[in-house]
Amino acid sequence: MLPSLLTLYLRVLLNPESIVKKEMKTEEQKNYGGCSCKLIRYQFSGQPIIAYKCHCLDCQLASGGGAVAAIWVNTNDLVITGELNYHEVIADSGRKITRAFCGQCGTPILAKLSIPNVNGIFAMSLDNPDIFFPEYEIWTCRTRRWEILNPTSLCFDQGFPSAIIRKHLAANSLKTK
Repeated sequence: MLPSLLTLYLRVLLNPESIVKKEMKTEEQKNYGGCSCKLIRYQFSGQPIIAYKCHCLDCQLASGGGAVAAIWVNTNDLVITGELNYHEVIADSGRKITRAFCGQCGTPILAKLSIPNVNGIFAMSLDNPDIFFPEYEIWTCRTRRWEILNPTSLCFDQGFPSAIIRKHLAANSLKTK
């Protein structure tokens, strides 16, 4: 596994356009999603705060696979219909995460994070998950040997550096605790 700095250098060298942020949709459009049985539905407007894949052990268990593909959205822009069930865990980072899922079909929908006014949406719960493009991959030290990291994503061995979180929150007029 390549160190993060070398990964970034190779990413830019091989694909200079990759450093340009890919946008899911325009600000005016709404993004929709929900569970497989349609009991839970949600919508949010605007751009996601951040898009990434997390390879931590907790996310591997939650996804039933190698990583969770997720986006952060401002809770003020998120409308949910239906009743979610919740399960609280302590992630590899040591932070509390409350995962929300459909109690009928079990589809993971979102995670309440320790960051005020931010929820993580599971990208596969989007009606069109192909609009998801991971800008980052975190906890790559836990990546399974059968998984391939996205060469255009900036990778971190563990969680996000604080500067990355602050940058994305500030760009969306949000703050950490």
